[in-house]
Amino acid sequence: MRLMFSPLGALLILAAPVPSFAEDPANIIRTAEAFTYKQLLAQGAEPMKYAKDCCSLLYSPGTPKSEYHFDLENAYFIRVTVDAVKLAPVLFRMSCQNRGFFTPTTECTPDELKAKIDDALRVDYPGSLYGKYRSSWVAKQNGQALPKTEKWGGQTIYSFKRENGLDEIVLGPIKGSPTTVELQGIDELSVTPAVSKR
Repeated sequence: MRLMFSPLGALLILAAPVPSFAEDPANIIRTAEAFTYKQLLAQGAEPMKYAKDCCSLLYSPGTPKSEYHFDLENAYFIRVTVDAVKLAPVLFRMSCQNRGFFTPTTECTPDELKAKIDDALRVDYPGSLYGKYRSSWVAKQNGQALPKTEKWGGQTIYSFKRENGLDEIVLGPIKGSPTTVELQGIDELSVTPAVSKR
């Protein structure tokens, strides 16, 4: 941020320069593939701890169970691969304190942005980039959003693994067969469908 005076003596506050980090959201989601629960287990996924109590949509207190419960055998999961290194600058660029009187901004300086990115990528934890105050998942079927299962994350994260700047995430269980998946407001990708055998 720079301070200048106009010829009439008024104080002008100029915004800080834009960080030089790549901010193109294209191809942040690298791959997306749908599975049934049986297919997921056949590929070596950990079984659900409380499978008998599965599965619930996001609902309000007092909602009858018939309106939010669905069966695991009818559920789908999406395995996505996300470029976490590319996602982090897009996610955190506007996450700093307001500064400036006439032109307030929340845009981070390059040093602030780098520190936030480094902190987020240092941990092997989904909450560093996804969920509350971060980015949420939207599963869609032919352009229509499928029902949410989580208030902040959109779709529940079933499993998460970060390796070499790539996040492998399994989303689900999801009610309905997804055709696309969106990292809300950032990137969207078509989902390779599950094989018909359940």
